Amino acid sequence: MVNRQTKNWEGTPREKTDNDTNRRSEKQNYKIPLFQLGLIEQSEGRLTVEGYKLISIGKIFGLNSSIYNDYLTKLVLIEGKHLILIQDLENFKNQASASSLANQEQFRIDFELFLENNNSIGTRKPGRTTTGNKVSYIRDEFKLWNKLGLIKSTGMRYYVPGRGVEFNWSRITDILTKDFVY
Repeated sequence: MVNRQTKNWEGTPREKTDNDTNRRSEKQNYKIPLFQLGLIEQSEGRLTVEGYKLISIGKIFGLNSSIYNDYLTKLVLIEGKHLILIQDLENFKNQASASSLANQEQFRIDFELFLENNNSIGTRKPGRTTTGNKVSYIRDEFKLWNKLGLIKSTGMRYYVPGRGVEFNWSRITDILTKDFVY
């Protein structure tokens, strides 16, 4: 990342400064999802069977191929437990007040509170250091779901005032039932 060799989803180089604090936080930012998706072993950092399979699919079909994206999406849904989070969000929407659905920021804040109240996530640490950029924990998940085609959207807009986020259940069902034998 420091040498501008990694890229974001839009294909532009990621901009990172080279210092110890950034290096440690970036290491955590990429390690944790790899562990959560079951792509590398936590104890030794070696690729798992799923990790080899994802890399193989990427090398054979390309990183922008539908099979690569679909397999990664299935890992996110199942191993990353995003399907559970999506189901929690649907439950929240079914009982949300009009004020919770009024705008995107309030929707996120109230959804996080719903998750805390249902013991789906831990409460925030009282002495945590923040930059003020994140109003709620649940922020990047929406971006990820949008990128993976799991929510209905118009470009980068995926929040519908009065309704919240609407999921693309046909895609989710298709991904979950797909067998990735190649």
